[in-house]
Amino acid sequence: MKKKLIIAAVWLIIWELIARLINNVILIAGPIDTMLSLVKSLGKVSFYISILESFLHITGGFLIGSLLGTGLAALSKRYTLFGDFIKPFIHMLKTVPVACFVVILLIWFGSSGISFIISMMITLPVLYNNTLRGLKEVPSDMTELANVYKMKRFRVFRYITFPSIHPYLLAAFETAIGMAWKSGVAAEVIGQSQNTIGNSVYISKIYLDTAGLFSWTLVVVLCSWVFEKLFIGLFRLLKR
Repeated sequence: MKKKLIIAAVWLIIWELIARLINNVILIAGPIDTMLSLVKSLGKVSFYISILESFLHITGGFLIGSLLGTGLAALSKRYTLFGDFIKPFIHMLKTVPVACFVVILLIWFGSSGISFIISMMITLPVLYNNTLRGLKEVPSDMTELANVYKMKRFRVFRYITFPSIHPYLLAAFETAIGMAWKSGVAAEVIGQSQNTIGNSVYISKIYLDTAGLFSWTLVVVLCSWVFEKLFIGLFRLLKR
């Protein structure tokens, strides 16, 4: 813990030195200016509304994308034809730039809730690929033995399938959470979703409020970090 605090302090000092060297708050705001801007925002109701709006949409998209990704992977493992059929769709979600999806969604549905859809679309292929890879690593001899002894499906999943796919799911969740937050906020910035973190970031850009921009960036990092710790912690408990 002490080591982490020292490393963080060193980076803050480097950040402050660079800001003072440049000496232009529009180009780069130092940690002190950033924290002052954040403290100023804490007294505004709109600050908390924006965080809550983005948090619900992005985490909701992540959760639905995770369920769809794992469910589709299970179907692909069970039915090879289905896996071949859905493969181009998964590849499209994985490769098409977020900006392209955002523009299309703006034309179709408008900006309301756009971060929910984008977060879901970003999360889905990550969970799909990792879950499918994990399912292929499930020991076939163990599942055959379970069938011989007529074990119930829940017990097979609990004692054979889940332990095998757990590391793959864990890696997928750790990757997807950060990607969902980055893409979700980016979608809000492009789509100008009202009362969201992305909209606040865009307003900071318009007024050249670099300190405000940095403070909102810090908020995104903290929200993503808190949600990741809570979600991953709960997921680790499932294995126990």
